[in-house]
Amino acid sequence: MLRITYRRFDGDRGIVISKESNNALHVRLIRAWVTRKRCLFAKDFGHFEAFYRCAIILHELVVSQKMKIRAEALSELLATGDKEGISHTLCDAADRIFDEYGIEAVPRALRIVVSVETFYGEVTNGGLVQFLSGGHGAFAVFAVEALTEVGLPIPARVLSSVLDLFPRKIKDSKEPDYFEYLDTIEEKFGEDHIDEVIEQDFWTWYHDGNRDVIRNLLNRWIIEHEQDFTKQG
Repeated sequence: MLRITYRRFDGDRGIVISKESNNALHVRLIRAWVTRKRCLFAKDFGHFEAFYRCAIILHELVVSQKMKIRAEALSELLATGDKEGISHTLCDAADRIFDEYGIEAVPRALRIVVSVETFYGEVTNGGLVQFLSGGHGAFAVFAVEALTEVGLPIPARVLSSVLDLFPRKIKDSKEPDYFEYLDTIEEKFGEDHIDEVIEQDFWTWYHDGNRDVIRNLLNRWIIEHEQDFTKQG
């Protein structure tokens, strides 16, 4: 029996969470899950259990080479009812394919999830520039379509307005470098044009009772399109 223990320090207060497992793969998965997704904000063991369960399901989600999601594993994942865990687990499945084979190999349903989820996480953490210059910038153009399909027209419009500032060669690239063009945008439109002008429409909408709307609508879309995840391509 192996015990894995994680510690997170919030000022002088330490939070210790432990989990026992006799499966070395489970230990490796949960260690990667906790490290990558920073799920130690969980303050009770029950919430941690939900993330642990999602991590265990993750290694069953993607069928190597076939790029399909296992229907049984997906059903088990959705049954957890953990909206954040569901989105993050599907994002990790998408990242596995993306990192190995590129964005074109990521099935459309997974592309929608990773586009909307990373938009939500990156923008609310550090703004649209962080989303574009982060590791999922390749999904930015598709994210406009994804946000619209999930039912988020205002975030889609704001992102589209920002993308319009960049040349086509960057947006069409499989590995776009939005960051290198930011100086040109500042020269044309002034410093912080994206953050202080265009992005404000998003924040006005977000703070007007819509803090949880992105996650809730994405979760509803996932449930309504469960069968789409098991289709290839």
